[in-house]
Amino acid sequence: MIVRRGTKDDFKRLDWGWNKDYPTKEMFINRMKNGVHEFWVVESKEVSELLGEFHIVLESPDKDEADGKNRAYLCVFRIHPSYRGIGLGKKLKEKVFSRVEELDKIELTIGVKKESPRIRSMYHRWGFTELIKKKYIDHHNINYYGEYSKLEIPIELYLKKC
Repeated sequence: MIVRRGTKDDFKRLDWGWNKDYPTKEMFINRMKNGVHEFWVVESKEVSELLGEFHIVLESPDKDEADGKNRAYLCVFRIHPSYRGIGLGKKLKEKVFSRVEELDKIELTIGVKKESPRIRSMYHRWGFTELIKKKYIDHHNINYYGEYSKLEIPIELYLKKC
């Protein structure tokens, strides 16, 4: 298994996590072209699809998430359901955190849905313990009209100092 930086073509190998015509995918690709977004993937030579992904947003419309200078936002951390529990998520997280360090970021943020206590607990173990705010707009998910998703249940935005 290797962890490497993802490319726009890698989205095709993540069908298990992305809807085929999902507009957010195109938004992420455009952000990658503009140098404000990276994503990292887990790849295996034995399997054609990618086994996981984790995104780094360097500049967000919400400056509390990523300000384009000192703070980056992490999102879309997921491992294929068939490959969970064997350490792939840990390797992916370590690579992404290392990359953030290379980029000289001194703060990281991450969002978690209020109804996801297990994920919140994991993020707390990673050091994301300071609740910054609750968000009712997801700036990393757009609908088919190109609008940011409005949320009935907020995303809690947590901060970690690097």
